[in-house]
Amino acid sequence: MFESSNRIGLTIDQMGVRYVKAKKKKAREIESCGYLPFESGLIVEDQFTAIEILRDKLKHWVKSEKLTGASVTLSIPTSQVIIRKLTIESSNKKELKQLIELEIETALHLPFENPVYDYIVTASANGSSEVLVYVSPLKWIQQCVSLLESAGLRIRYCELASTALARAIKEKKAVPLTSAMLINLDKPNIEIYMFHDGNPVFMRVMNEYEEVAIKEEGLAPELIASMNAEISRLLNFYQYSIHEGQSKITDTLVSGYIKGREKLVSEFSQLQPEMKVEIVDFGSVLSKEKNDVEEDFRIPFGLAIRDGNAKGINLVPDRIINKKLFPAQLLVVSLIWLVCLITIVVLYTGNQSNLSRKEAETASLIRSNALLEQELANLNKKSQLDADPLAVIKSIQDNRQDAVIVLDDLHDMLPIGAILQTIEYSKPGSVSLIVKFSDMKQIADYLYKMRTLPYSGGAILQGFTSTETQMTARLEMKWKGLLQNADGEGTQEGGEKSNG
Repeated sequence: MFESSNRIGLTIDQMGVRYVKAKKKKAREIESCGYLPFESGLIVEDQFTAIEILRDKLKHWVKSEKLTGASVTLSIPTSQVIIRKLTIESSNKKELKQLIELEIETALHLPFENPVYDYIVTASANGSSEVLVYVSPLKWIQQCVSLLESAGLRIRYCELASTALARAIKEKKAVPLTSAMLINLDKPNIEIYMFHDGNPVFMRVMNEYEEVAIKEEGLAPELIASMNAEISRLLNFYQYSIHEGQSKITDTLVSGYIKGREKLVSEFSQLQPEMKVEIVDFGSVLSKEKNDVEEDFRIPFGLAIRDGNAKGINLVPDRIINKKLFPAQLLVVSLIWLVCLITIVVLYTGNQSNLSRKEAETASLIRSNALLEQELANLNKKSQLDADPLAVIKSIQDNRQDAVIVLDDLHDMLPIGAILQTIEYSKPGSVSLIVKFSDMKQIADYLYKMRTLPYSGGAILQGFTSTETQMTARLEMKWKGLLQNADGEGTQEGGEKSNG
């Protein structure tokens, strides 16, 4: 999910495993590198022959190099990659991918089953596209991914050795690879990569020689002659078969630490005088000891400086990526769902509690209002015979209260932090409340506000209890008189007289 501040490139072949950790800076620098040599026979012709032995060796090595859990970019051996140039009658991105997949499964004759592929569109015109397709066997990648992941590493990309070397050379010399050939001199073999417009279009592994042909003084003269003849044939194939005479190699870059490369370059330059041929020396930058073959880190360095945001060849199978991502995605979705469920339950429970409390308070006030209306009816019956019936009716109508409004008034007047616990019609002509306050001043303020209500005939504190944190008060509010006698005195509910 989040990109590490360090980037790691790793190669694995019959000689061993090499890695480079590059710092994530504008100027690419190597932070550390390492090498694990293999005994002869563990990997033969890029095929794993002793998986369990390799797994044990890698586990200890990864732990000792402190790489456990690191994400790496892995190079696929050139012998495990096939390049095909296709013309597809479509320029739609989604349709193009489907047609390429169909072409690979039905038309391309491959020397292995279950191919993994990636492609680069090189040109589009008149509704068709020219693409370069890079294909590799799934078996090798699965074995390699399984081996490295069991050792504690995570595979981020699977890239070509040719593009990794080209990236390292560009970092060193900043040369364009418009029509260029890279010659990679390694101890086990010699690899040739041909690039057009920055993309590898042809690759060849030359391993038809024995190690004894590389003497202490370098490449044997007969080997140099054989190599130059083979390279000349490949140049003709590039110019006339791949590009039909429309393009030819103009630059050749030679890298590697096999002794005698200067003689190889000298004789090749004489055979191709119109071509620019030069040596790219990484010894002082990437090796712990210059010209030490076993400390050759130019390809791991090219892998390590791959830009994760740029489009590049990646042969990690989708099925492996999906297998890794699905558990993580499922976990994230499950956590989000669980958080949402808990939030809904908490909100629902809180709302139900508030609703039940409000309904109870409203029901209590409705009952109190019904008792008051009944009391008013009784008072009306007991009134003086000569009382004006119309005045009685008007008085009742004027003083009739809405229970909900009374509840809202009593609740809205509460000081901050006070809680209206209960409210009830305790006896004719009065309403009793139990309220929790934080101090006595709040009780006094609330009593004063109760007395100012338009329907209040006075309010008193009947008693209170206190704790360290709060005071619980029992209050009583009387209703105003319903009728006025001839002298202007108010007649209270229950028949007592008051000055208001």
